[in-house]
Amino acid sequence: MDAKGNTRSIMDLESGNPLQEVQVEYKFTKQVFVKAYIQAWKSFKQSFKDKEELKPQFLVIEEINRGNCAQIFGDIFQLLDRKKGFSEYPIVADEDIRKSLLSEDSEDDPSFGEYGLQLTLRQRAAINSIYDEPGEPSRHIADKICSGELLALPSNFYIYATMNTSDQSLFPMDSAFKRRWVWKYEAIDYSDAARFVIKIGEDFYPWDEFLMRINKKIASDLHSSAKQLGNRFVKVDDDALDVRTEEGKYVITEENFINKVIFFLFSDAYKDDDDFGRYFFDKEEDEDGVWLFENLFDNGCDKSAVCKNFLEHLKRDFNINDYLQSKTQSTQN
Repeated sequence: MDAKGNTRSIMDLESGNPLQEVQVEYKFTKQVFVKAYIQAWKSFKQSFKDKEELKPQFLVIEEINRGNCAQIFGDIFQLLDRKKGFSEYPIVADEDIRKSLLSEDSEDDPSFGEYGLQLTLRQRAAINSIYDEPGEPSRHIADKICSGELLALPSNFYIYATMNTSDQSLFPMDSAFKRRWVWKYEAIDYSDAARFVIKIGEDFYPWDEFLMRINKKIASDLHSSAKQLGNRFVKVDDDALDVRTEEGKYVITEENFINKVIFFLFSDAYKDDDDFGRYFFDKEEDEDGVWLFENLFDNGCDKSAVCKNFLEHLKRDFNINDYLQSKTQSTQN
């Protein structure tokens, strides 16, 4: 609009033509779940034969509790209840998902195809038998799944998820969501931890023995296993092999040990416990001062000596042989 109130077009300086108005368009794009869902049904169609095992489709979700599950799953949450492997309660697909299921099928952008999923009559009958009630008219669930009207997970669609229950700043998962999953606890793998050593100065300390000792101390002090360290708590460079032995063990450097392990103990596991700082430095009870993590970086502080002192202190307090013997006895009982 010019100074006189007249509307004028904005001109392209190069061509001299009026600029065309560009409309913003939002388009639904298939993501991991929809693609896995389509592939699962396609695999079901191909492998559903007499005496032939269904080809499985896996969807793996890493650290599921790092997102808001209620918002991420939405209505799909209802599909997690299974009956004979299939979703017990199918849901109505929204228009965007239904259109994407019936779009043109291609290798890069899979779909059911323009005419829907082409299951055989025998396959449809097998699916309908799961949802139909004896003596009642058929609900034709299979037809509605094939047309994209309803969503239901097939029996060959497996969803696996991992989570670290010790992590903080994550979204809580309500019990209604948890009940839909089969849970399996994975204990700390100390045998895997035996592949690593901690290098402090010129000395080496077994990582697995340190973990057993510190985890026993954490459990004893905090009355919980939530803050215990796992076997891969510190990531090690695959090329950082221990050159002092022929065993090919991986080295956790002093820098990593201080800035990851010790920092975690001070700032997380024992953040509200001033006595841990005294324990760490092996100070006498009548000595003044509170030891903090940053004191390790004071001028004149021998970090190597401090770390060795801590490791030796743990070794004295938590005898590894006694610990292993108690674990063996509990297993036998």
